[in-house]
Amino acid sequence: MPHFLSKSDFQVARSCGTKLYYRKLNYPSNRDEDEFLKMLAQGGYMLEAIAKLLFPEGIKLTENADILTASRATINALQAKQVTLFEATLWSQGKYARVDILVKQNQVFHLIEVKAVSYNSEENKQRLKEGRPNIFRSLRSPQQITTDWRIYLEDITFQVCILKELFPDAEIVPFLMLPDRAKTTSIEGIPSLLKSIGNRFEYFGDIHKLRQDNFLTLVEVKAEVELLKPDVQLSIQEFMQSLQPELSKINTPISYHCRHCEYRQPNIDKSGFHQCWGKLAEIKPHLFDLYYLNEKIANPLIQQGQVSLGDIPRELLLKKDSSIGTQAQRQLIQIEYTQTATEWIDPQLFHVINSCQYPLHFIDFETATLPLPYHAGMYPYEPVAFQWSCHTIEQPHGQIKHTEWIDLGLDFPNFKFAESLMQQLGTQGTVFIWSHHENTILKTIAQQLERLTTYHPITNKSALKKWLDLRLNHLPNIDMCKLTQKYYFHPQMGGQNSIKAVLAAIWQSDRRLQEMFPEYICYIDHQLQSPYASLPPLIINGKESVIHAGTGAVAAYHAVRYGLADQEEAVKSQWQKLLLQYCQLDTLAMVMVWLHWLHLAPKVES
Repeated sequence: MPHFLSKSDFQVARSCGTKLYYRKLNYPSNRDEDEFLKMLAQGGYMLEAIAKLLFPEGIKLTENADILTASRATINALQAKQVTLFEATLWSQGKYARVDILVKQNQVFHLIEVKAVSYNSEENKQRLKEGRPNIFRSLRSPQQITTDWRIYLEDITFQVCILKELFPDAEIVPFLMLPDRAKTTSIEGIPSLLKSIGNRFEYFGDIHKLRQDNFLTLVEVKAEVELLKPDVQLSIQEFMQSLQPELSKINTPISYHCRHCEYRQPNIDKSGFHQCWGKLAEIKPHLFDLYYLNEKIANPLIQQGQVSLGDIPRELLLKKDSSIGTQAQRQLIQIEYTQTATEWIDPQLFHVINSCQYPLHFIDFETATLPLPYHAGMYPYEPVAFQWSCHTIEQPHGQIKHTEWIDLGLDFPNFKFAESLMQQLGTQGTVFIWSHHENTILKTIAQQLERLTTYHPITNKSALKKWLDLRLNHLPNIDMCKLTQKYYFHPQMGGQNSIKAVLAAIWQSDRRLQEMFPEYICYIDHQLQSPYASLPPLIINGKESVIHAGTGAVAAYHAVRYGLADQEEAVKSQWQKLLLQYCQLDTLAMVMVWLHWLHLAPKVES
């Protein structure tokens, strides 16, 4: 049976031609269970439902039909002089794609692809006003599409190519319909007005008002499609030759770009990455583990088969910049201390530790974004903050106290979130975060205080505004991720500095932490696991569920707010329990890292 080329096949093959072979043979992919991709898909489905409501004349074609049946239904429907179709199936010469919205007006087709990709119409307008290319084009080379937009524009170009084969005499005008970050809406709780029914969403709000006050922008991309079309057509030809009459592999040279291959699996027999790399895939520590690996350094070494971390010539890393604290210095530290299997700690870290004012507050936020505005007055992709956790140490060698806050209701949560945090942190002591996310959210809430109180009133606006300014600009605030980058390395961290990577590394070697927090000890196949692996799952709707990462927390938040709105409170309570135990561990993990550093202090000072 011949293999066909779908739009998704094309996208995968454009990233690497060899992947098309693995995809068609159903090799396991990391993206099969990627929670982040699932979360994006949910936002995309919501956005698509909203977009289609803007075309009241649209006709939904038969669902769940096979490709050939669906394509015949599409061709039949397009016999009309004027028609708007949802999910039109285009099929031509072994290629097919489903079009989100297809509008036919005589011999003119408007092909509209709905994408959950952030777009700013005001920024685009300003660029054009200043005589610069539009937002899809490179500022330096206007005849080139930017990397960020290329994948989406190639997607719609693929669809245009098929439609043109079917209707060679027609004029085809392609559009992207995008959430516009320059637009807000006065409609409260749009996502909560969307109800999940199977794999689609229905809107239960005022559709007329939505059409009058929506946050989407329709952008014509005909010039960009014409620019990409020659390259896309060549790729289509190459991919089709590898699919028909029989499936064959497109041999792509291994390179730096393989580092995030979704076909990199622990099961070697079904790992596309291992098939491409052979014995080089099994070398540990691997070249791909290097902190901020550079393509210009990696590719020549890969071509020579030198893919061990120890194979990297030191002079390559020091070529441009060898000063202390630079990226190159961090790479050298990683190589040296990985080879000797020892920790590295800069004594400067202890000057930072000793200068911290008590009480110490270790905080973590859980937040969510959607391509739809959550609440009235908000922009697409503007975050809501629904949970915080804080571990506090009041004085040196003092007890560790935990506090937390969560709001899974349908009201705007951000001001309540900030008020509760203000009551917990006050203006005394030092706040610890891991990366800049927490400060970014607090800055966002400060900005929302200036423009959203009309929609979402708050009684103590001035006090909260003053506290946010103090917290962000005047009170002690330490990013532990930056401390790690500057002053600390553990060989089991590899090239990562995330809280999960650092905790997993120190947990293996610091028995005092294991004795202090025995509830987080977990063994699988006699191997000690990270504390995150110890978080107990719950049975929710007959399925075992657990949250191990931030993306899972966002998915749980959306499940409670939108997917489980009509279900029992007990189910929501179970999701809340999972969220609380996960966020609590995030801040306790920071405390554990802090304590580990204190455990190392006497060794360094002696």
